[in-house]
Amino acid sequence: MQTRNYFCIALITLSFTEVHLVYSQNLSLVEKYISIADSLSKRAQYKFSNALIDSSNSYYNKAISIFELNENWKGYVDVVNKKAWNFVMKDDNREVISLLKKAFLVSNNQLDPINLVIASSHNLAGYAYRDIGDFQLSIHHFEKCINIRLKLVGEKSPQVAGAFNDIGTVYEKIGKNDKALIYYDKCLIIAKQLVKDDDPRLGSLYNNMGMVYLNEGDFTRSLKLYEKSLSIILKTYGKDNLKVATSYNNIGIVYRNTKEYEKALEFYQKSLDIRVKILDAKHQDLSQSYNNIGNIYRIRQEGNKAIDFQQKALKVRLAGLPDDHPLIGVSYLNLAEIFSQVELDSAVYYYNMSLGIFLNKYSYGHQYIGKTYMGLGNVSLKKQKLRKALNYFQKAVDSMIVEYSYKEIYKNPLIDRVISKPVLLNALVGKAEVLFEIGS
Repeated sequence: MQTRNYFCIALITLSFTEVHLVYSQNLSLVEKYISIADSLSKRAQYKFSNALIDSSNSYYNKAISIFELNENWKGYVDVVNKKAWNFVMKDDNREVISLLKKAFLVSNNQLDPINLVIASSHNLAGYAYRDIGDFQLSIHHFEKCINIRLKLVGEKSPQVAGAFNDIGTVYEKIGKNDKALIYYDKCLIIAKQLVKDDDPRLGSLYNNMGMVYLNEGDFTRSLKLYEKSLSIILKTYGKDNLKVATSYNNIGIVYRNTKEYEKALEFYQKSLDIRVKILDAKHQDLSQSYNNIGNIYRIRQEGNKAIDFQQKALKVRLAGLPDDHPLIGVSYLNLAEIFSQVELDSAVYYYNMSLGIFLNKYSYGHQYIGKTYMGLGNVSLKKQKLRKALNYFQKAVDSMIVEYSYKEIYKNPLIDRVISKPVLLNALVGKAEVLFEIGS
């Protein structure tokens, strides 16, 4: 009987040893797969390539399978996050969200909720929901990321600084510039303690801060921050890089706002030249370049060129985005602006198409809503429908003030909580012009 027990113990020990050996071999393979995938993914960040990203994902898939087989759930979620980041680079936010739902399902059942890999999942979800226009859900995930990282690594860490920057981008997109600057300043204070002055993360932060000051109408400060960002990014990545293209594009936006249209077109074209070299024809960054160049031609009253570029932008957006995505609304808005110079009924059609999308996505207060109401006001003024024009201009004013509810047509709001000062100023000018016409 005793001999039999020893035999059983020996079998169990042998089985355990074999399992441990297989698991060790699997771990060795996992490390190899992840290392190859990380390398491919990093190369893809410097020069966008779907082929590199797909190859990277094939190795991540192998690692995910091994982690799942061995029920190593922390490793599983970590690699799912890495794969999701690759789809962020591809601008495929639906796939990012699909992957992260799997990660959250595993995390909720298998892991401590206060965990850095879960924080990374929330951070990626914040990116994805921001980019599809679901800003409330984006803020929810970024806040969860911040709370976890604060508990685990403390405030003075790159992870927390990065999360402050990320949530700031959402508040900037919804026009809450004061909140965006609060988070950007928090990020800057931490980052200056941790990195050198030419660190590319500071370049990205200066770019984001430049966008807020652009929205505030402070074009001098905005241009200074954009140029500071460009200097760092060029030094880090070289001239043919998507981050450089973004910097050129943003400098072009400043020059457009200061009415230096030749300079604006020069920087927009520099941005487009880089993007055409690197990106797939359906990538949304291309639609941004087409859109911006089209706007310059519209301002210069080169209608045919303007329509051509705006239709290119709309085609890319319709091919890659949901029908109610805000960027499709932007394309409709820009086509409306062009037609407002030549064909008023078509302009009204496109303004209403854009307004339907913006009201659905942004509720009431957003600069695009203000711009659309302002456009409808201008068209109504051209048609000499003065009361209708006045109503639209007032709606434009209302939409530019946070939580503004006083609707008296002959009074204007205080300007301490303005979403976009340039839009508000133009709406007030339009309103004044209509009141003058009615009075005379």
